[in-house]
Formats: sequence, C-alpha cells, structure tokens
Amino acid sequence: WLGAWCVLSLIVVGGGLVRDGAVTVGTLAAFLWYLNMVLWPVRQAGQMVTLWQQGASATERLFEILDAEPEVEDGPCTALPEARGALSIRTLRYQHPNAARPALRDLSLELKAGELVAITGPVGSGKTTLLKSLVRLLDPPPGTVFLDGLDVREYALSDLGARVVLVPQDPFLFADVLGANLSYDDPRRAAQDILAAAGRADLTETIERLPEGLRTLVGERGVNLSGGQKQRSTLTRGIVQTAPLLLLDDVFSSVDTETESRILEGLRALRAGASTLLVTHRVSTARTADRILVLDAGRVLGLGTHDALLERCDAYAELERNQRLKDRIAHSEANA
Repeated sequence: WLGAWCVLSLIVVGGGLVRDGAVTVGTLAAFLWYLNMVLWPVRQAGQMVTLWQQGASATERLFEILDAEPEVEDGPCTALPEARGALSIRTLRYQHPNAARPALRDLSLELKAGELVAITGPVGSGKTTLLKSLVRLLDPPPGTVFLDGLDVREYALSDLGARVVLVPQDPFLFADVLGANLSYDDPRRAAQDILAAAGRADLTETIERLPEGLRTLVGERGVNLSGGQKQRSTLTRGIVQTAPLLLLDDVFSSVDTETESRILEGLRALRAGASTLLVTHRVSTARTADRILVLDAGRVLGLGTHDALLERCDAYAELERNQRLKDRIAHSEANA
C-alpha cells in the first residue's frame, strides 16, 4: 500500500506541476518509471523476508520429525523362522494413551497357517486395534503376539512388513499413476503381476475403462475414483504382495455383496496355504470364513464356525437376526 500511495501522490503533485507548466509530461512519465524501478526491488525484498520466515518455521517442524526417535524399534532377531503365516495371540491387553479403558482385554487367538478367520463385532470393539498391533503400528506388550512362533517384537520392521500386510479400512491413493499406487512397495513389479492381482480384487473392468489403464493419473486420495474402486485398489495392493499373513480391515464396506462374493471366492483360491484375518460387519461375509471371532469392548465373546456361534453366542445370533431384518427391509423397499 505504501507503493500505491507514492504513485498516487506523484500523479497528484506531478499533474499539478504539468498543468502549471513547471514540468513536461515526459518528465513526469520518466519520474513514474524511476519510481517503479525503485519500488519493485523493495516489494521483492518484502516477499523474500516473508518466504524466509515461512521456510524457517517449516524447516523447524521438519527437523522435529526427522530428529524424533521412533516409538517402535526394530527387534534384535536375525535368524527368522520359516514364513508360514501362523499367528498366536496370548492374553493380549492394550490400552491407548489417555484412554479410560483398555481397547483389548486378555484376547487370545490361534490362527493356523492357511486359515481364514473373520473378526466381527460392534463399532469400538477393538477390531482395528487388534490388526494394528499385529503389524506393530501399535506396539503390543512382550510375549503376547507371536508370528510363526517368534514374538513380533523380535522382528525387524522390514522383515515383519514382508510377512504381514495390512489393508486399512480407509483407502488412500497418492497423486500418481494407478500402476504406481497398486505396486508402491515395488515400483519394478511387472505389469502382468499387477493386473493378475487386480483381477482377484475385481478391478480389471475399472482399469480397462480408464483412458490410459494403469498409467492413468489418479488424484490425491483417488478423487476421480468411486469409494468401491478405491477400496478394491488398496485390496489389490495387499494381494499383489503375496504375504504369508494378510490383514483386511473392513475392506468391503463400499462394495456390493455380489462383488464381495466374487472377490472372496478368488481370494480363497489365490491364498490357499496362506493365512488371512478379515474384519467385517457383515454376517454374510463372516460366514464364509473357517472360523469367526466375535469381539465386544475388547473381549472375546465367541470363537467358532457360523453355525456353532448361532447356537452358543447370543451377540452373534442377534447380529445375524438384525442383518437379516435389514436385508428384508432393503429388498422390500427396492421392489416397492
């Protein structure tokens, strides 16, 4: 604003001098040009000071992150057991910082190599907390979680990441081409391997419809894809890594039941001999698993097959009745 006032003042005063014949129009124009030459570096200097202050503040925050000590550290073990995907959880108890009650309470589970176990329960029952503790996004207490007979805290994080893959509930895609998003763990992975995994996740039709296929640029968080397409994209990420243990955190919530059935059928065939933990709110999904784990408030209410839980677990039976009622209502509304 100071520069604008200088120009305005010069025009007012200089205009009066030109009118009185004290100076010529050319002299006034030249003076205005000289003033502009002086003001331009002053403006740039002000902008540089502002940018310097912003950069200094951002750099300070950046180095706080770079210098921070990680809360989860690599384990000491170098002699790793055979990768089979067998999981053993022994009286796992976990409480988030500042939480009023534990998220998991004395939870135990034995997952055999090659088994598919579904985890269900109401919102806030600890399902996501359980999966995060298996990949050490949340560090479980020592002696509570074992993968292939070795405490997960003994693994180096890179070794654990190669054996256990978590597909999160909220899909996230980067501002990059789709192929890079589906295989960001290994940018050199062959396109046919990516397409094969995409076929198992029922994503092939979506890729074929995109203008450049796998080389189509997707926006940050996949803004040009639907919710179901984003979930199937992140599922492809998990499938393509062929890990011994795959963790799926409610990855079918935005997918219709027919598509879900096709994906589960293909997933079963693909992961024969590998282990899978599947978090779901749908009884129709859970009943396809070898066993079902029912959680509530961090506690195990039941563990068994679909038919066995209907007989022995009241919470699961109630969940199944409520979902059947919702399905009947939705079907009647669709036919109305």
